[in-house]
Amino acid sequence: MTRPFQLLRVVALAAVGGALVQLGSDAGEAAAATPAAKSYGYDVKISFSPEAIERMKSLHRQVTLANQFYGDASPEAIARLKLKPYAQLEMGAETIPVDVVDQTVHVTGAPVIAKKLADIVDQKPSVLVQIFSGSNTPGANDNQLHCDLFQDQITLAQSQAVDLHCEAIPQDLVGKE
Repeated sequence: MTRPFQLLRVVALAAVGGALVQLGSDAGEAAAATPAAKSYGYDVKISFSPEAIERMKSLHRQVTLANQFYGDASPEAIARLKLKPYAQLEMGAETIPVDVVDQTVHVTGAPVIAKKLADIVDQKPSVLVQIFSGSNTPGANDNQLHCDLFQDQITLAQSQAVDLHCEAIPQDLVGKE
């Protein structure tokens, strides 16, 4: 079952040392998101252990598939933007709420900020794909899931579906990750 995605407003950031620095905040950057979503889209196969399904349902937890797009800053961008060597540039994010059932979810890749491609090495963006749980209950936001993650170039994610599996975190370890 594929669910529609929700876009977040994205502001371009650059990693400077251990901190992220905002590169721009005008609405033009959000509008510069890649119009051809097929260029950066990929599928994520999500599976849950029976214990994870039971816990999420009993706690009425939301589960989110988070995709953070980024790229290694090119030497030219490092010099022009006065970044530290090996800096990474944030290129957008796409979060998708998912049901707690085994499924394949399509990530559009639409939030990738196309005009940032020139500032990354080989113009090949990467993606960090993660799954986490949340809660609608104030004060009860500890993640309840331990899930695989994927972190590599988008082209690798496009070559075959990214396979992520989630297990329930043992109760005595919740909040201690």
